[in-house]
Amino acid sequence: MKKPQCVKPTSYNCGAACINVSKSCQQVPSESFGRSRLQKLKQIASIYAKQNTTKSQRQGATANKIIGSIEEKRKTEATSLAQDRKVINQDRRKARLKAEAKAKREQLLKMYEDVSKTSTSKGNVPKLLNTEAPDRELTRLKNKYEKQSVETAKTNLQKAERALSSALKTIGEMKQESDKFLEETRKLVQVDKPTKLNSSIKTGTPNAHQKGVEAFQKMISIPGLDTPVNIVETPPERKGRSCYKPKTNNVFMGNSDPAVVVHEMSHWLEEKVPGIREEVQEFYNKRTQGEKNIKLSEVTGNKNYGDGEVTKVDKWLNPYMGKEYKNASEILSMGMEIMYRNPAYLAKNDPEMFDFIYSVVRRG
Repeated sequence: MKKPQCVKPTSYNCGAACINVSKSCQQVPSESFGRSRLQKLKQIASIYAKQNTTKSQRQGATANKIIGSIEEKRKTEATSLAQDRKVINQDRRKARLKAEAKAKREQLLKMYEDVSKTSTSKGNVPKLLNTEAPDRELTRLKNKYEKQSVETAKTNLQKAERALSSALKTIGEMKQESDKFLEETRKLVQVDKPTKLNSSIKTGTPNAHQKGVEAFQKMISIPGLDTPVNIVETPPERKGRSCYKPKTNNVFMGNSDPAVVVHEMSHWLEEKVPGIREEVQEFYNKRTQGEKNIKLSEVTGNKNYGDGEVTKVDKWLNPYMGKEYKNASEILSMGMEIMYRNPAYLAKNDPEMFDFIYSVVRRG
């Protein structure tokens, strides 16, 4: 029997050459003992190889599980960190805008005080500018004097004409002063970078509605807002009432008032921009905590409101602001409407509401 030529000594050999169970043997022993021994060694090698592979697989699976756990932990930590940063950034944004809103309020009040001192109109301009909608108040005054003139004319036509002429002149002067004041105060609450909306207008009074859209754009700063919005005519069955249809891109207009465009588009904005509705609801809950629902018809005396239309009165400038909805509100829409109609009135009479409206639509 030849001596095995083993590079590294092994306990097993066939008598012809070295056998290493981790390698394939290339020898073919001539005697039966060597062949039998070689066959057993190959079987042992096969079993060993399978056991080694299974062990490696278990070790690999364990390693992959550990690595996966580490990666998952890293992802969780990264997500948590990102959320923390988001909250911190939101808090910083709110704090910055709150301070900015306060400064704007102080400017608006100073402007109101100045016009109160310098008004040259015979009418009560300061009183006019301390109303929610000065334009509607002027219309009311005009109608009042015209009605008085009709009654006076029954007994003294010349007196009626002189009184009406004088009243209309005063109203004209008041309008001139109030229009100038409103133009300046509206500019003060406009954003630095107005949002360009993807809007279309298909109504009978497109110019008036375009004015409302442009005013709305100048009041908001929402990066990436490309959701389309369509300004269309109110269907006949709505009897001229304006509205926004939830989960659509349609704002229905029943009149030509630009302020109403601002109101209805604010409903659209609240639904379409993530985060706004949550902030609005938080503000509403804070203001109305502990209050009970009351029928709008009882609070306002307007019997056109149904029994199901209820509000929480709080200290809103208008009871309609507190109207209860399932997935909406009148906070943003009414706040934006008043901010457009007369920002100084909102700043003077509800500073907390002013600060909130000013801040919530600035998300850049």
